[in-house]
Amino acid sequence: MKTYRLEFLPIAEDEVDDAVNYYATLKTNLSAEFILDLDTQLNYLSENPKLFAKVKEEMRKAPLKRFPYNIIYEILEPDVILILAIAHQKQNPSRWINR
Repeated sequence: MKTYRLEFLPIAEDEVDDAVNYYATLKTNLSAEFILDLDTQLNYLSENPKLFAKVKEEMRKAPLKRFPYNIIYEILEPDVILILAIAHQKQNPSRWINR
């Protein structure tokens, strides 16, 4: 099975940091649970990138299992997935739709 390499836009990395910091303030180990959920979905995504629905042209959205976040990404051939955003599901898409 082909595995795609993941690359993050710097703003997407910042969004991960923001979510981790937020969950760390709510409950012990909640930020670790968020990271585990994100890592699990990123690993699945790296092996099955075309499974998730397109939201705009080649932009796709993969929801996390436990937390209300989506991984917004594009597949760049031949073997790269570019992570454009880690977006809260209630966030206005205008914050990431044109990345």
